[in-house]
Amino acid sequence: MGKTSSAVKNRYNKKAYDQVLFRVPKGLRDPYKALCASEGTTANAEFTKYVLNRVAQSRGIEPSALLSQLKAERDNLPERLDVAQ
Repeated sequence: MGKTSSAVKNRYNKKAYDQVLFRVPKGLRDPYKALCASEGTTANAEFTKYVLNRVAQSRGIEPSALLSQLKAERDNLPERLDVAQ
């Protein structure tokens, strides 16, 4: 992947996604990642599902409705960003 391609993808990801860093007690990460893998999912997917459910619950709406709102907002972003931006 070229430098230009990476720069474009990085800019799109910055506009389309929020990044969350969370910490767990030492020794908990690997067993959790293994558990997720054994269930056919990822730690990121499980964390995202948890956050989606909690935020939807706090707003009194279904998670699917919140996800639809978020997708609609994200879909308003351009598919590809110009390198010059």
